[in-house]
Amino acid sequence: MSQAKIKFGCCERLTSSPNTLSCQTCKYKYHLSCININKALKDLSEEYKAKWSCPRCRSKLPKSDNTNTPARALNHQLVEQDERLLNVNSRRGGQTDKSSTADVQLESVRLIVREELESVLLSFKNHLLHQFDEKIKDLLNSFKRVSDSVSDIEKQQDIIKNDLETTSSKIGQLESENTSLRSTVTELTSRIARMEQHSRACNIEIQNIPEHKSENLVTIAKQIANITNYKLNESDIHVCTKVAKINNDTQRPRSVIIKLSSPRVRDEFLAAALRFNKKANSVTDKLNTTHIGISGAKKPVFVVEHLSPTQKAIHAAARIKAKELSYKFVWVKGGRIFMRKTDTSEYKLIKSIQELSHLN
Repeated sequence: MSQAKIKFGCCERLTSSPNTLSCQTCKYKYHLSCININKALKDLSEEYKAKWSCPRCRSKLPKSDNTNTPARALNHQLVEQDERLLNVNSRRGGQTDKSSTADVQLESVRLIVREELESVLLSFKNHLLHQFDEKIKDLLNSFKRVSDSVSDIEKQQDIIKNDLETTSSKIGQLESENTSLRSTVTELTSRIARMEQHSRACNIEIQNIPEHKSENLVTIAKQIANITNYKLNESDIHVCTKVAKINNDTQRPRSVIIKLSSPRVRDEFLAAALRFNKKANSVTDKLNTTHIGISGAKKPVFVVEHLSPTQKAIHAAARIKAKELSYKFVWVKGGRIFMRKTDTSEYKLIKSIQELSHLN
């Protein structure tokens, strides 16, 4: 066969180059360089050369039913790219593109993979955005509920704050009133104590007289007056009675209260009893039950001022404090309690039990 009659399907070049491959379908020859085969003809297997078909003939083969598969789509794209490549080579007078068919095919695969990945990523992105939107809505709803709760709490706090301010104001007012009332109560208590003591200004109290059913308290009072050399008229005795015990557990008998006609008579009676006891040679010779004709064991008899319960409590506390602080004298005069530490020291008037805590 002459060189002019050789049919080439790749380019217009007429050459007797041995590096050509014949299509088994159309019988056209193709330069190996035009179809991007980088091997020499001798390096190709006989089986490959016997079955090789050009891109145009491959594109005319019957299509399979599995047209939607990626492999079929890939084969179709490869065929189209081969045809475009051959057309370009034909138009350029047989000059092939610098990129090989394998590179074109690889790029096609890359494009397809990229498109698939973009599709998957787009779907994944849409899914994520949808999930994100749902979560954002849930968070916004939660924030709204929290905001509503915080608003309710703030309102309750405002109410509590207002109530607290009102309560604090009332407490301050009550504290002020309480202080004023305490001062008033203290003053009234002091006044009542003075009034109680003043009501006893004519009274004397005779302590430690044994009790008998046939006793005559007026006679006992007159006997004490006679023993102490004091002239007591029966008309000076207004009331003579015994009073209940303050402490029921004590073994001492009930005291005798004598209401005299005047404070002067009371003071003279007390002074006579005091002089009698001072003249006694011993403690046992002081005023006792034998002086008033009561038989039995000799027991001391005490003639003192009739103190109110408040003054009695102060007097008892003063005597205890005197023992603790070594005070030498504790006495009562005119219903008031006095203390003196030594013979030469100044006396102290005790008006309340609280004052005893300041003594030294």
